[in-house]
Amino acid sequence: MNTLHKITLFLALVLYTGIYGQHLTQDELVGSWQVQDASPRLRSGQQVDEATRAYVKKGMTGTAFNFNKDGTFQSQFSNERAMLKKELTALNNLHWKLLANDDIIKIGTEANNYSSMSILIETDNTTTYFIIPGMKLAMAKEKQE
Repeated sequence: MNTLHKITLFLALVLYTGIYGQHLTQDELVGSWQVQDASPRLRSGQQVDEATRAYVKKGMTGTAFNFNKDGTFQSQFSNERAMLKKELTALNNLHWKLLANDDIIKIGTEANNYSSMSILIETDNTTTYFIIPGMKLAMAKEKQE
């Protein structure tokens, strides 16, 4: 099964389980979002040890996602050994669009139908989470001022 099929299947399963919350608008999304916490995103019933959880948290905390008003995406890293640095840097200067009703941010180009990466958005009363399905990470985000 190729990566696109895995991502599509994962998104379908996540949406099927009924994630509810407030929808972000495009104006609310524009700006810089910094990872405050990170944890592995696993299938139901799978366990992760504390060493893995700590590694993921250390590798992603401080990473910033910038959704620019002109529609471009930028990522910035708090350390040189950040997890997924190569993958996220490859997305810099690509465009993003928000599918607000589906709570999905798509990053890419018009030519590839914004299919370079999809980020699922979850919100609760106090926190916004960005979930990167292909990498199975959940990242709690707070908008930087």
